[in-house]
Formats: sequence, C-alpha cells, structure tokens
Amino acid sequence: MAAGFALSAGTRWLRELCAAAGRSGAGERRAAYATGAGLAGGALAAGMLAEWLPAPTVLPCLVHAALALLALAATTCAPETTGGTAGAPLRLGGWCRRTVGHPRFVWVVLPASPAVFGAATVAYVVLPPLVADEVPGYAPLFSGVVAALTLSVGVVAQPLAVRLHHARTARATLAGMVTVIGGLLVGALAAYGDSVALVLVAAVLLGAGYGLTLGSGLLEIARLAPPSALPSTAFLHQGAAYSGFLTPLLLAVTAGAAPYPALLTGMAVVGLLCLWVTARFSRGNPP
Repeated sequence: MAAGFALSAGTRWLRELCAAAGRSGAGERRAAYATGAGLAGGALAAGMLAEWLPAPTVLPCLVHAALALLALAATTCAPETTGGTAGAPLRLGGWCRRTVGHPRFVWVVLPASPAVFGAATVAYVVLPPLVADEVPGYAPLFSGVVAALTLSVGVVAQPLAVRLHHARTARATLAGMVTVIGGLLVGALAAYGDSVALVLVAAVLLGAGYGLTLGSGLLEIARLAPPSALPSTAFLHQGAAYSGFLTPLLLAVTAGAAPYPALLTGMAVVGLLCLWVTARFSRGNPP
C-alpha cells in the first residue's frame, strides 16, 4: 500500500512539475528513472546493513522507517503543484478506452508489459537464492548487489529505449523482449551450473530488458494517448507491468513439477511467443 501511494503521488507530482516547465511528456519517464534508482539504492543499502551490521532482520527496517520520517517532514513543507486544488479523478473516458482498445496497445504494449517487472524480479528475487551456497556468509550482500545491479542497469537502459523507439516498428520493445529472453536463458544456465558469475550476467541482461520494456511501453502510451488521457492510460499500463511481480510466486508454486532451469527456459519460450506476437502486429498498426 505504501509503495502504491508513494509511486502514484510521486508520479503525479513529477508530471505536474514537468508540465509546468513545458516538458509534459517527460514526467512518466523521470518517475520511472526515480523509481528504478530508489529501488536499486534501497536494495544495495539493505544488503550492506544486513551483511555487516547487527540485527540484520531489524536494522534495515528501522533505517528505512527513519528515512520515511525524513521524507514525510520534507514533503509536508513542499509547495502544492496544483495551486491548492485537487487533481482530476481517474476516469476511463473515451480517449482512454480508445487507446486501450487500439490494436497497438493490445498486440504491442500488453504482450511486453509483464516482462517489465517479471525480468527484474527473476533477477533479484529468484536467482540469488539458487546460488546462495556458492557465496557462504555473504548471501544478504550478494542479494543486495544483484538487485542494485539489475535496477541500475534498468535505469541506464531507459534512455536507450528513447533512441531505439520507432512508432512503426516497435524496435525498442522488441529489443527489450529479446534481451529479457536472453537473460532468462542465461539465468537457466546459472541455476543449472550454480554459477555466481552467470547470475551477475543474467542480472545485467534482465535489468537491461526491464529498462527497455518499461521505457518503450511509456513511449508507446505517450504516442497513443493525448495528454488528457495519459494518466489513466499510464495507470492501466502500470497495472499490466506490475503483474510481472507475480513471477517469483508462479515459479515457486510450480517448482515441485520441474527444476528451476527448466522453468526459466519455459519462461523464455513464452517470451518468444510474445515476441512473435509483438513483431507480427507492430508494423500493421501504427498509432
């Protein structure tokens, strides 16, 4: 709940500040950069606290709570960006419904959306415990490093999505999906061989795929929806992307039926199917 409140309010705040500065399309991207940087820094800090300081299951939570109190104090003193009026409520109006029903949203944006956080969570939730025995005594720190590496690469990769993006080919989305598939296959090899080095390689690839798919999805939404419908449409896109957070749970539930290398390879096969769908329909449905 806290993450949802903070992300939605922070994104709205950045959107209003960017619009006031004449950069109305930059709010969503800057919010994505800020979120990725915060997730990466928080994971690394938590891993270091848990590794080297006492009370590893308590101290990271207390530090986080103290930082939240500081953020609360700073936020209460910040000026209102909407001139003291409440923002418009979320409405699925005609433009939003038209955008969500557009073939490009259905066949290009949606198939790639679960890969955003699915790739990230596979990298920093699923893979580190599989090789924890290979880093005895440093498992918390290793998990924090993998999480920070994944999300930092994702932040760096998002501007690359802007360079690759092309409205008629969806090449940024396709590049992100190919990178995610490659990361899943490397992750499967890492799980099969208990390789710490391959986990780090997989984290880089999956982090890059996370950044590219997130950045390209925001760009697709910005091209499909007018500014008035952008918040509602972006909200729906975020919901589809957040479904990727269920990936570790799905893998854990099915782990009794097959080993993790096979499950990760199966995810890569599903990714190939989604890649085919996106590539098949991207050229024929320009915004």
